[in-house]
Amino acid sequence: GHALSDRVELRKQKWNIKQLELQLRAAEHLVKPRLDLVAAYQVNGFGDQLLGKTGDGITDDGLGNAYATLTRGDQTGWNLGLEFSVPFGLRFAHTQARNLELRLAKAHAALAEAEKEISHELADTFRELDRTYLQMQTNYNRKRTGVRRVEAVKALHQNEPERYTEHSILQALDQLNQIELEYLQSVVEYNVALME
Repeated sequence: GHALSDRVELRKQKWNIKQLELQLRAAEHLVKPRLDLVAAYQVNGFGDQLLGKTGDGITDDGLGNAYATLTRGDQTGWNLGLEFSVPFGLRFAHTQARNLELRLAKAHAALAEAEKEISHELADTFRELDRTYLQMQTNYNRKRTGVRRVEAVKALHQNEPERYTEHSILQALDQLNQIELEYLQSVVEYNVALME
């Protein structure tokens, strides 16, 4: 579970897919008709002069200054309406949407391939872990057998010293040392496989 969800390359690919999906949704919206509600409110200021004389802001000709009429709010207006638009000549929009669909399919295929590759790597890792564990267990059993063999050769040497010489004991000890070395090497291999 964690091997497929926590890998950086898979997370990057999933974010890439999400980004392409959002781009595709935006591109598909470009080819659809739009109906918008439009509203506006405005306050205007008219006058012969920008500032004019102070007071009521009305000059001799009756218009006054622009700031005075603006602050009184006498010149307001508002608009409300619907705006409907239908795009035509949609070749570019359709091409863009088709391109994004192809890129998205390619990204999904790349994600599936990466997940498949990671699952194969994971299976190989578990096979290697199993192999090294069995090798370690086999070498451990060989080591136990080697210890018993050395003890048996020592016992035989005490009973029949001319047939089982000290050379026989040394050979059994040498074989035991070789087996212990192989056992320790298999423990190291198992720990390396466990880390992977």
